[in-house]
Amino acid sequence: MIERLFLDGVDAKPAGQAVAQQSDFVANSAADKAQSPLPIVQFAKTGAKVTLDFAVVQFMPVMCADAVVIFHDRGADWLLYWKHSKNWRCEMTGMLRPASVAGLFYPAGESALRSLVSGMLADAADPPVLPRRPRALVVPHAGLVYSGPVAAVAYRLLQRELADCGWRRIVLLGPNHRVPLLGMAVPDEADWKTPLGIVELDRTLLAELRQHFPLAVRPDAHLPEHSLEVQLPFIQTIAAELRILPVLVGPTDANVVADLIECCWRDEQTLVLISSDLSHYHPWAEAQRLDSITSDMICSQDPHLGSEQACGCHALNGLLLAARRQGYRIDCLSRLTSGDTAGDKQQVVGYGAYVCY
Repeated sequence: MIERLFLDGVDAKPAGQAVAQQSDFVANSAADKAQSPLPIVQFAKTGAKVTLDFAVVQFMPVMCADAVVIFHDRGADWLLYWKHSKNWRCEMTGMLRPASVAGLFYPAGESALRSLVSGMLADAADPPVLPRRPRALVVPHAGLVYSGPVAAVAYRLLQRELADCGWRRIVLLGPNHRVPLLGMAVPDEADWKTPLGIVELDRTLLAELRQHFPLAVRPDAHLPEHSLEVQLPFIQTIAAELRILPVLVGPTDANVVADLIECCWRDEQTLVLISSDLSHYHPWAEAQRLDSITSDMICSQDPHLGSEQACGCHALNGLLLAARRQGYRIDCLSRLTSGDTAGDKQQVVGYGAYVCY
């Protein structure tokens, strides 16, 4: 089928072809493909995994204990853990968020995606040696062929420091592009899925943060959003064992975001990652001028960035404020535009990678 992409004149592309977008503003509507219902005999076995139609699974008895049932409904793969009992009742304990932008912002095939990410990491320049442990990274979030070379420098630093720093989780903060959002929002899924596999969410940390911060549960905002999802192939390639906590950040007081980041920093096993691009749709020379100003503000920890400077400004301003409070440094690791990586130079998007330590 043909899925229409809206990006200032970008033409429609066949579904399944990797369409790497240089910008955030792409609208796509993936068709839900109904799954054929399967007979009960195919999951009447402990530990069996099957796919069922939603309308059918609600009414079918389960003839075993602890069977894992997966069904597809309204664009999401849901996980149900069925418990054997005399009343044949079921307990839903979570759902699996599917990859929303696979085939658009990065390849949908496992081997192609793994090859792309591994190649970018291999080609990335060696990051500088830091005098102390990194506490946060800033990375871009466009289609990987555009922003991936910049992000790869930050992820190569993560890869190098992982063993010594002993991180167990990454808290990802980024902007919303598809669904309106005021404040901060978390998902309610159990795990997130990409072509490279499943990434576990840190439910314990999520519950703890929700006790102290205004984190709305907004799966509707998270499901179509790409700013955090495009980070997962890098994370899965270099640190598949790490858990994640995705947080979308709309207009929010920088002090509140900074408080959340500092709360995460109390545990040295937590790394914070901010997802943001820089300027959008300027000629190459103008973008270089504007992004130079923005980069200076980031490195000087000036928490007054606007959305025209960085689409992830609300999360990024929180990081800059938290870094200033803690006396940390922020250095630029790489800065390019889409015109330097895979696009023309008439209208470019800026990308920067930074480390906070």
